[in-house]
This record gives sequence, structure tokens and C-alpha cells, in this order.
Amino acid sequence: AVEANADCRPVDEIALFAFDEPIRPVFTFAESATLDADRRKAVARSRLKELQPTWGGTNLGQALVEAVGAV
Repeated sequence: AVEANADCRPVDEIALFAFDEPIRPVFTFAESATLDADRRKAVARSRLKELQPTWGGTNLGQALVEAVGAV
């Protein structure tokens, strides 16, 4: 995720979702749209650094379905 964020171009939209049992937005497309490109990448990078693993189970398939829905 850190590399994908670093590779984003100024015209790219960024959103970040974390998931274990539920999927939860960490940095939304709406929030991203309010920032200039450099600030957008910095905020996404900062939010990534704040993420911590949990003991919750995961369902990657459901997380991907919900992430696609957000796009």
C-alpha cells in the first residue's frame, strides 16, 4: 500500500480502507478530493502508518466487493 501510494500521479484519486470483520474507511475518496495531490499522498501515507493489526478475522472477498463498490 505504501508503494502504491508513492506511485500515485497527481491526477489519481486515493482512498484507503482497512478490514478485519468489517471494512472501514481510513481515507475516503471524498476526503481525498478536498486535498491537492501532494497533501493527498501525505495524508494517505500518514493514515497507513497509523494502522495496526487486530485479532479480527478477515474476509478478503467481501472486502474487495465493498472496495469496488466505493470506486
